[in-house]
Amino acid sequence: MSAETLAVNRQQASRRRATAVFLGVCLFNFAGYGLIINCFGLFLSPVSVAQNISITEISLTHTVRTLCGMAGTVLAGRLMPRYDLRKYLALVCLGLAGAAVLTARSTVFWHFMLSAALLGFAAGLGIYTLVPLVISEWFTAPGGYIGLATACGGLGGIVFSPVLAWVIQCRGWQAGYLLIAAVALLVMLPAGVFLIRFRPGELGLEPCTGKKTVRAGRRESVPLPMDAGVTPDQAAHMPVFYLIIGMFIAVSLVSGAYTHVPAMLRAKGYGEMAVGGLNACYQMGAALTQFLLGALSVRWGIRRTMELFLTIIGVGAVGLLLTGSESVILTGVFALMLGGGRALGVVEGPILVREAFGHRCYNTIFSNLYTAYLTACALTTTIYGLIYDSTGSYTVVFLFILVCIVLAALTVFGSLFCIRRSVWRAAAAAQRHTCLLYTSPSPRD
Repeated sequence: MSAETLAVNRQQASRRRATAVFLGVCLFNFAGYGLIINCFGLFLSPVSVAQNISITEISLTHTVRTLCGMAGTVLAGRLMPRYDLRKYLALVCLGLAGAAVLTARSTVFWHFMLSAALLGFAAGLGIYTLVPLVISEWFTAPGGYIGLATACGGLGGIVFSPVLAWVIQCRGWQAGYLLIAAVALLVMLPAGVFLIRFRPGELGLEPCTGKKTVRAGRRESVPLPMDAGVTPDQAAHMPVFYLIIGMFIAVSLVSGAYTHVPAMLRAKGYGEMAVGGLNACYQMGAALTQFLLGALSVRWGIRRTMELFLTIIGVGAVGLLLTGSESVILTGVFALMLGGGRALGVVEGPILVREAFGHRCYNTIFSNLYTAYLTACALTTTIYGLIYDSTGSYTVVFLFILVCIVLAALTVFGSLFCIRRSVWRAAAAAQRHTCLLYTSPSPRD
């Protein structure tokens, strides 16, 4: 068998395996992010009423959960590449199920705090960064794949939101946490054990190269080598590093509203079933935006894509601020638009980090930067709870979200300005061009 045939067979095997890994990551994110992360807000009011705990205190459990998730995220970037991902994800799923069962059996406030810490740490190890870390290993141009896999988390929110709302209404909030445990064991665990692997090299395969795309008004671009990029120490001395931190903080303050969306809708006078349906609209907006952000960022570029979606999200925030309970359809439309805020950090963030620093130390750099997003998300939930408890409405929260949208735009555009003038990218592109010249076949006589 010729070397060329072997290379083709290896590419085909790599693509088949990459597809299986991609589907596994999508399923894991569908259940993990869709139910465990996106649907937390449905527990706020039921737990508060049943346990006689204020919204601020319940929001504080989410803060603890997210802060512990931040610690898990930092470790995930270092542990995933070193250990067998099948065993790693199996332990994560068992941890998620155990923490959910502990929460269901909680009766006093410190019980909720402890179980929230355990649930958050497990989520940080296996849910928050699985998509960007694994997908980036299997695809040389991962933007669209990251968007689609992340969108599965939003799709999971759409599917699980009304189901969880019905379970809580009919069986109580404890049954909702038992549902989380069941999904972790019956859906996430098989996907992690049988489908997902960390990198193709473990199986003697290679990353898949996607089809090259031509952006409007731009020449066709050649992907940079997988080993190109900067070290974490070098990244920390670059201005774009701190602009991206600012971007993560700003978009997390927009995204962090998701835990309060059900309470925002109840404050407008909607009942539990209507809240479940409208929250599903919010999750649908997140899913659609997550998919479109990844796809359009490749075709249009990051700047044009962010301009479009930041505008849409801003209109959604203004719409929800001004509308009441008189029009459920209009409220659903605005909730769908605001839901796009959930996509900014989890889709555009990984793409921007890869553009700014390359793939060489991507796992470590992204995990470090993503802690800024999780920390701000953690504080956001408690801050918004304090604002509501002190003012009795979410008006100030919506105004704050609008300010954060403006800050997100400024930091993203500033980051892109620095990326275009990046020294390491220019050097890597020149090296890539030189290699292509030397390896290209000579013209026949």
